[in-house]
Amino acid sequence: MLYFFGLLAVFVFSATGVLAASKKRVDLVSVLLTGMITALGGGTLRDLLIGQPVFWLVDETYLWVALLGSLITFISEPVMRKRYHWVLYLDGLGIALFAVQAIDKVQGVGYSAVVAVLMSVITAIMGGVMRDVMTGHTTLLSTKELYATPVLVGSICYVLLKETSLAPGLPGTIGFLVVACFRFIAIRFNISYPERFMIGPR
Repeated sequence: MLYFFGLLAVFVFSATGVLAASKKRVDLVSVLLTGMITALGGGTLRDLLIGQPVFWLVDETYLWVALLGSLITFISEPVMRKRYHWVLYLDGLGIALFAVQAIDKVQGVGYSAVVAVLMSVITAIMGGVMRDVMTGHTTLLSTKELYATPVLVGSICYVLLKETSLAPGLPGTIGFLVVACFRFIAIRFNISYPERFMIGPR
């Protein structure tokens, strides 16, 4: 299940990278690179921070899935561009998948629940941040969007539920649903942080 989650997250995030890049007029190589960096960037940073071999260098399947997702999205881009708002929902699905996969990996190599939650947030959001920077968009992390918060809440739920007697796989499913549903609701109803919780110029 952990492996499947990782592959699915990579595929989904590569699609969001290509769709974001499609709003600019860029060549095929640039689009594919954007998709692959979006898909692999967060997990790469996580592995470097916890001193583990970078996941896609150990298992090139992730690399090929990122490339495949980028190519499929590039080919179908004219159709998908008309539904660009779905990129946000795909992104929400991607961060939920990455969050669960990251916690299992980090705790699996001996790190604490606190470190696992932190690495989960980093893994989930950094690919999207890299994507937005590369494509010239304002990063979701730099807006009032509820972006990192759903990951944080869902990750905390997951690590707490792992200590209970719930059936194997159920805590991860719940953690995934918390992140995804929280993010989807925020997108659907345009829920963001109130101004009193923000700093900086208005």
